[in-house]
Amino acid sequence: MARELQCDAAVSLTLYALVFSADLSTAWNTDTEEMDAFVLVAIADNRLTATDQTGLGNYTADMPAVPAGKYNFIFVDGDDERISAGVIYWDGTAEVPDVSELEAADKYIDNADDAQWYRVWIRKGSGDLDTGTELLRKTLNNVNGVPLINDRTVAGQAISE
Repeated sequence: MARELQCDAAVSLTLYALVFSADLSTAWNTDTEEMDAFVLVAIADNRLTATDQTGLGNYTADMPAVPAGKYNFIFVDGDDERISAGVIYWDGTAEVPDVSELEAADKYIDNADDAQWYRVWIRKGSGDLDTGTELLRKTLNNVNGVPLINDRTVAGQAISE
């Protein structure tokens, strides 16, 4: 995991991230390395150290090794005062876009790469394939599972993701 949790705040703060289940019933415990019941008096067991990556107040923390799902997170300062909060959709190894955002997204076929063809989801209203916010990119394959590349025709062929 690599700096998936993000927060903008004042510079030179000591911040921590806390990760909660979608229903807020459990929180990541750094001692047991699993989701456990959240106990406020033991909040130190839930803190993930955040680092200001830029020196300009852009704090990040690594998402813990949790199963796929929707998680809530908050950033707190050294006095456990809330600084920021957010939601992350997690596939078990990386952040993924919210499904409802993917459903609403503009979809494109990108074959500008010298070899590979892709299906690309761009956030609705953020621009086109060149200027918009990319949510997801998937390789396009033929029916035999072979990636489509620019030197092959797809006319009359079925494709799959």
